[in-house]
Amino acid sequence: MKGPMAATIHEFEDCVYSVEHSSEAPECAVLSFSHRYELSAAAREHASKAYAGIAEVQVPAEASFQISLKVDLQRLRALPGAEAEAALERLASLRSVLLGLPIRQQLEHLAEGTSQEGLQAVHSRPGAPLWLHRQPDRLTAMFPVYLHGSDDDPLLSAFIQEFATAQPGQDASMAPQMDFTHPGEKPPIDIPVEAGKQRGSTFAGYVSMTVLPQHVGSAAKVERLAWVLLTLQAQLHASIKDFKASLHAHMRSSLDELLLDLEKARVDTVSSERLGAAHQARRALPVQPGKQSQLARLREKAQATPVKDMQSMLRTHKENRKPIRC
Repeated sequence: MKGPMAATIHEFEDCVYSVEHSSEAPECAVLSFSHRYELSAAAREHASKAYAGIAEVQVPAEASFQISLKVDLQRLRALPGAEAEAALERLASLRSVLLGLPIRQQLEHLAEGTSQEGLQAVHSRPGAPLWLHRQPDRLTAMFPVYLHGSDDDPLLSAFIQEFATAQPGQDASMAPQMDFTHPGEKPPIDIPVEAGKQRGSTFAGYVSMTVLPQHVGSAAKVERLAWVLLTLQAQLHASIKDFKASLHAHMRSSLDELLLDLEKARVDTVSSERLGAAHQARRALPVQPGKQSQLARLREKAQATPVKDMQSMLRTHKENRKPIRC
């Protein structure tokens, strides 16, 4: 790293990273992290152990951040290629190291066969905790989904259901089962807090995932699944925004086509020689025999296009969605 550098990175609207490097301390860089929830002492201790040898926790942390790591660039350069890559990947996974600790612990208990009945809330996203229901033979994760009360809510609810259930060609031994519970239906976990109380939002349902022992058969699978559970809510909301933007763009395109058809079907104003130069009459363009008029085709298109496009977009999403592999 040459010369001073300062960068701020926002991830999923709830995490902020900062990377700083100055010419005064050329052999170290400071990686800082902040989240909307306070970090526990166990998370800080786990970070200190996870980054031993390449970074140390800086006390106090940089201003407006919860934790800062002083990364030793000289030690990173001395590592072989594969080890240096793995170390950089660990540094990039700071969110998982800090916030995914309770999820990782429950997955490890499931893998070791020491999981006991219990319920735990992990505050990974403001206003919508991730609930973990522990059982001896499985771990069920569930979180509520809220929408912002717009006219698009019915379409977005259909998209959420497709997001949760579209897992084409997956074997149950390779990926956990995901389900969607509609409002009014009984969720797979009995949670003590009533859903639907978030101000200014509409409760859309629950998304749940059931993890079995075969899904956490190795340390690498535990890490990947902990990351999936930790960021699934944020990825869902990011996908909802992308889908909404795509839907609006598609509807604008359809509107342009309808306006073009309307322009073609306009009533042509012509001069009538019988009424004189000062008078005009309006006559519609003639319809050729055996062909439907432009206005009739326009009405059919306006009625059929939204339903057809919505089904097509959901079907495309279901076909293209990548399965979650652990």
